[in-house]
Amino acid sequence: MKKFKQPETKEEVQKWLNDKAVYYLSRRDHSRKELSVKLEQALSYIDIKETYSIPEVINTVLEQMEEYDYLNDQRFTRMYCRYKASSYYGPQRIQQALFQKGISKTDYQLAIEEESLDFFALAYEYADRKFSFEQLSDFKHSQKCFRHMASRGYSVDQIKHAFALIKESMD
Repeated sequence: MKKFKQPETKEEVQKWLNDKAVYYLSRRDHSRKELSVKLEQALSYIDIKETYSIPEVINTVLEQMEEYDYLNDQRFTRMYCRYKASSYYGPQRIQQALFQKGISKTDYQLAIEEESLDFFALAYEYADRKFSFEQLSDFKHSQKCFRHMASRGYSVDQIKHAFALIKESMD
């Protein structure tokens, strides 16, 4: 088994971080903030003896990844929105998750427009698959279903619309 050689110079650390970034990005897309955090965590495994600015080195690696178009926040945002919407998550839940990953509200809204996601239709599809007409007819159960849909990130209007369509289709 090969022994791991500790990177010592600034250039070696930068190359090591570059390799790590390519490894992470080969698995899946990441946001800039997400990759930055992972690279900082990866640095905790090596012993750095020289004194130089770690954030500067990480920023250089991130800029290089963006230059090669390996790291692209817009592409990540579109992919993430598409993936979460296909799992029937609502707009608020997706936006909150993206905010935690360092994506701005404007980038999120742009991705929603580009992907042309219809959350009213998604809310209806999800509610139709998840709940029966009998559950929505009973007040206590319908409130439970309403809370469940809200926890998945759907707005009040989207939930009411979905429940109305289900009740309408059963009449």
